[in-house]
Amino acid sequence: MTSTYTAPQNLQKVDAFFKETPAKQWGDFAAFTRKQPSNTVGSILSRYSGSLVALSKESIVPENVREYCIELHKAATSSRKEHFKEIVKHVIKVKTTEDRIDRLKKEVTAKAELAGGTHVAVALDSWFLEEKEQAQEAQNNLEEDQSQDKFTTPPLTPVNATKLLISPNKRVMSDEGMQQYMHDVNIILADDMTLAELTAEVGEETEKGITSRRSTSPDIWIATKDMAIEKTTDDNVNLFKLYCKKVLEDFFNMVDLYPNMSRKIGERKYLAYHVVPLFKFYEKTFGSIDFDWAETHVTSAKMMKSEEDSGIVLADAKGTRMLDGLEVWHLEVAGPPKNWTSRHVLGDSKKTLRTDTLNLLRILEDRLDCDVALASRIQVFSMLGIDTRITLYSLRMLQDGRFLAAELATAIVPFTYSGRMQMKAVLRMMAIVHDELTKQEELIEEIDHYVQRPQGKVTVRDVLQVPKRIRTK
Repeated sequence: MTSTYTAPQNLQKVDAFFKETPAKQWGDFAAFTRKQPSNTVGSILSRYSGSLVALSKESIVPENVREYCIELHKAATSSRKEHFKEIVKHVIKVKTTEDRIDRLKKEVTAKAELAGGTHVAVALDSWFLEEKEQAQEAQNNLEEDQSQDKFTTPPLTPVNATKLLISPNKRVMSDEGMQQYMHDVNIILADDMTLAELTAEVGEETEKGITSRRSTSPDIWIATKDMAIEKTTDDNVNLFKLYCKKVLEDFFNMVDLYPNMSRKIGERKYLAYHVVPLFKFYEKTFGSIDFDWAETHVTSAKMMKSEEDSGIVLADAKGTRMLDGLEVWHLEVAGPPKNWTSRHVLGDSKKTLRTDTLNLLRILEDRLDCDVALASRIQVFSMLGIDTRITLYSLRMLQDGRFLAAELATAIVPFTYSGRMQMKAVLRMMAIVHDELTKQEELIEEIDHYVQRPQGKVTVRDVLQVPKRIRTK
């Protein structure tokens, strides 16, 4: 959320409060109430929620601010409506009390002075001051109470009462179509929950596995991040160092003579210059994944083929695992930097989640008789690029058949030589990609050791919940 954003003056039917007040303060409902000319609870609450709706529908308002308006409007018209009403009543009462005190003081003081009783006016001053202090104390108490329950942007570090989705330019999950899809396919979105909610849904062990990625790094990154040239005894570390060297040299070759690259470029140039090298060098260094680019067909989407559905889904890029020939990664870029649209972002947010689901189902389809304890560790991965940020996501099946989507890492792609330190976050994200892909290969090899259906154990076939439109064996 852009805290300094103020709505443009040309917006129609939007209260002046929203034009003049930074978005981060819109949750201060008491402040809104104090600025309203009307003194009725219903009209103030209606004006507040109506203004939020008007803002959320204006195309010139940034997407993250529009989403914030939607959240505030939901609160103002849901079970919290009574809470807002109490704030309105209290503020009106305080305003009325202050006005009455001021008016009464003027009348009584004037009469006292006319009667020559200045000592009476002094006594009245003391009494009125006490009354005003009580009214102010009531107002302060209200603001203190409200500050505990105010709508603010989440802190940078997730805590128990904070949602994990805290950075801009990531999957848009508030759309009704997206919410309906997650409901139909039974997907749990880890990044849209507090830690307490996530623990209640998936258990403490799974929750810790998800959130640990935000504060820890793979061993290969810890061994590589000093970027020492000397080789080690670990071939995997040596290969990853070689990979990092290739990526950094490629980046340097683009900024050595002209240190600033333009962000006003098309989607294809952005892919070719800034994204493709990350995976081109990965493929040629490790040889475990084959990448394909530029509107490539998603093979797993053929499961959806029917009279109503062509079964054709195109991705900006996909990665096929050489071990079994199945797609385990794909990429979508929601338009070029500085020229992306909210519609494109929403479409690609849905697309990445749906493609992840299809890719995972395709892998599980070949392993329906696998012990669910092993199969629940199978994951597929995707990346979504919005503006200059790229975010890595995963999808897996839980042991009860539901699906769990989570964010693993995110990084901003640098466009200048002075921004070269941002490459550390990019390479750390690629270290996580490599670590996860390596673990998945080891897991698949372990699963393939079993040739018979496990006796007395729950299998994938027993728990997998597949949408009706997608066929399986």
